[in-house]
Amino acid sequence: MSNFRGSNTMTLGGSAANTNFKVLGFTRPRIEPRTSRSLSECLTAWPQSRSVVVVVVVVVVVVVVVVVVELVVLVVAVFVSLSAAVEQIIEKVGYLCLCKPIFWEPPVQV
Repeated sequence: MSNFRGSNTMTLGGSAANTNFKVLGFTRPRIEPRTSRSLSECLTAWPQSRSVVVVVVVVVVVVVVVVVVELVVLVVAVFVSLSAAVEQIIEKVGYLCLCKPIFWEPPVQV
């Protein structure tokens, strides 16, 4: 068989690099080159996707706010508990080491 350039059938020894070709009755669709679109073009092209984008943005913002608030509460709780524990340790160590008030004076002998 001969090679016909520009035909849409693949021949024996021919090239499949053309637009469409047939092999055993199956056709491969033409692959269109991708074009980059901006976000506004995508949103105007698919109006139903606006609500999806809005829902996704709202969910992400809510999750971020909740995580940040939980981290702040956790840090404050750890700080408060640590400060109370340190205060108790200082009191116990102070009483054990000093065994007397700081401004203790020996009794005056008469």
